[in-house]
Amino acid sequence: NLNYLFPMENPNYLKIFQGSNSKIYGISLKRSDNIIKFLKDNYKDFIFNSGIYILISKNEDERYYIGQTINGIKRIEEHNKKKDFWDECILFLTENNTWDKTIIDYLEYSFINEFNKSMYTLENKDMRINKPVLDLFQESSLNDIKEEILFMLSCNDISLKEEKKIRSKTYTAGKGKKAELIYENGKFVLLSGSEVNYPKEEVRNWSDRGNFYKRQNSIIDSYIEQGKIEENEGKFYTSVDIAFKSASSAACIVTGLSENGYVFWQGLDEIRKNGDFDKNN
Repeated sequence: NLNYLFPMENPNYLKIFQGSNSKIYGISLKRSDNIIKFLKDNYKDFIFNSGIYILISKNEDERYYIGQTINGIKRIEEHNKKKDFWDECILFLTENNTWDKTIIDYLEYSFINEFNKSMYTLENKDMRINKPVLDLFQESSLNDIKEEILFMLSCNDISLKEEKKIRSKTYTAGKGKKAELIYENGKFVLLSGSEVNYPKEEVRNWSDRGNFYKRQNSIIDSYIEQGKIEENEGKFYTSVDIAFKSASSAACIVTGLSENGYVFWQGLDEIRKNGDFDKNN
């Protein structure tokens, strides 16, 4: 079990959590100068300790960034000034600042790889494919830490564990496309084996000055780099399930065009009209 502390008036702005008998703090915060200052002023005993963090983008193509810090919240403060894409952060630090550079190197490496195997999409450019050198006992100890953080993430709606799930409804693509979608835990998940398409050249000339064209190319390129989309006989297919915040984002990557997801995925609009989706979706 986790114990939660909500130190600000609005509980959605900041929460601090810790497992029973654990030495690891989890800090989940909205992007804000005021929240960062609040943490620096009120939690000086651990907020500057070394650790790892996850930056989270909550736009339509929800993305994550894994990083490490040797100075705690100061690194997040730097990202607040220099990285535009993120809206929220989850930071993991120890009570007694016992994580040295070897430990945070390994944890960063491990979580980049865990996310790459999951349905979540990483913003990282350096994917840390080289595993830090550890002896057998060090690696075993650090894997225990990794498992503890995985549990803390799962309690905060980020599950990286592969689980067999009973799927009651699958939505098939329209327009003759070979793709399938499910709605799970508030996300629209494009299933493994779905065909996807780069935007057509004509899209470059849309009135948005080519922004959709550039964005869709970038998204598919990043999925290919992470091994989540693979080419087969000139066509591209998802090799893992990929989560999207909206049904339309999933439809766009299938067709390479701008789509109304509720119309594109067969049967989805009927479910929405019955009120089975969250209002924000």
